[in-house]
Amino acid sequence: MQFRVIVARLFLTLLPAAGLAQAVSDAVFNVDLENFLIYINDVGDPRRLATSPKATFSAPQGWAWAFQQSIVLADVVAVASQPAKGLFVARETRLNASLAPLPGRVLADTPRVGIYDFAIELLQANGEPVGTLVGVFLGGGSPPPGAPAAFRAGNYVITGGSGAFLGARGQAAINAYSAMSAPGRDASMTEDPALRRVNGGGYRARIAVQLVSVPLPEVAAAYHADFSSVTVSKPARPGESLILAVKGLGPTRPGLEPGQVFTQNAIPEVTSPVEVVVGDTPVEVGSRVGWPGTRDTYRLDVRLPAAIPAGIAPVKVTAAWITGSAFGMPVQQ
Repeated sequence: MQFRVIVARLFLTLLPAAGLAQAVSDAVFNVDLENFLIYINDVGDPRRLATSPKATFSAPQGWAWAFQQSIVLADVVAVASQPAKGLFVARETRLNASLAPLPGRVLADTPRVGIYDFAIELLQANGEPVGTLVGVFLGGGSPPPGAPAAFRAGNYVITGGSGAFLGARGQAAINAYSAMSAPGRDASMTEDPALRRVNGGGYRARIAVQLVSVPLPEVAAAYHADFSSVTVSKPARPGESLILAVKGLGPTRPGLEPGQVFTQNAIPEVTSPVEVVVGDTPVEVGSRVGWPGTRDTYRLDVRLPAAIPAGIAPVKVTAAWITGSAFGMPVQQ
């Protein structure tokens, strides 16, 4: 009951701020993968699929030919250098495209290894689902023109997403790729994929992702614990607990039905990882909930660092590994 009264009072003070337009911009972050294995369909009898408990090796000669099918599996271990979990999965048709006519290879003007459709399901380190990115890509070769410097090889097109990445679009490429153990290997589809982490021999990979025109997490207003606004005439103080009104934090649990707004009948907790940095210092984040009466504004309870200097402190919020622009907050010693 006390929580509902507090939120209701705070909502009344937020009405002017809630109408602020939300900023959009590009976002670039890395997704780190481990236990990256390519399972090559090198058997004709489907009864043999996923039956071998031992590590297998694909037949290199057969894998050099075009039109071979495979499944790629890998574990997400970090996003934007933060611990995370998840699954990378792709279906490949091998091309082994060559600029010269070579037997068993696709003749093309670009040296692509294969064509893939893929999905990257991203979770927080505690297993909480965040969202999924999907698309298609051409493996190998150079990255797309005008790509960020982190793009090293391959040409990924991100065609959509779900959860925190609903409606996402953009591009991606391999940033780094190396064997976890020597020698790295490609597996036969006869190998049991339940033992992928046990049998080893997989690869590490880093995929650089660029999302375009994504909504950024933005601080709309800051309040003292008594719900008065933080202003130049009433600044925040070091160590003080504050309430931030923020846009762009994404999905909540329970979820929000289309056309509806957050209510006081449930506590809609944000499902994406959220970080707040004041100046150069990460701060403690308490409640992270949807704001009753809105569908795109959220409440974050934060505590300022004890050693924050006086002046206008930049406050940045990161949600689902996407960082918004700075909000200037007056601070007085």
